[in-house]
Amino acid sequence: MKKRYLTSCVKELCFSDHKMAFVSGPRQCGKTTLARMLLEERKSGKYYNWDDITFRRIWAKAPKEAVIRKKGVPLIVFDERRLIKE
Repeated sequence: MKKRYLTSCVKELCFSDHKMAFVSGPRQCGKTTLARMLLEERKSGKYYNWDDITFRRIWAKAPKEAVIRKKGVPLIVFDERRLIKE
């Protein structure tokens, strides 16, 4: 995958101090790809689809249950990817 231009900014400004990063932009500009690349690199964390109502209900009741800790500080990604209903 091609490295995204925001990668170094997110790492420097957010990851170094354990802060949140909110990434926005038009459709198909690479937001999800960036998030998945950072998650793969971190090796600790989880990707969640915020448009999934079942997940949001679980998160509202027990957010700590959703965070998987292996080693280090996990990266938690909340993405808005419209679920395609068949």
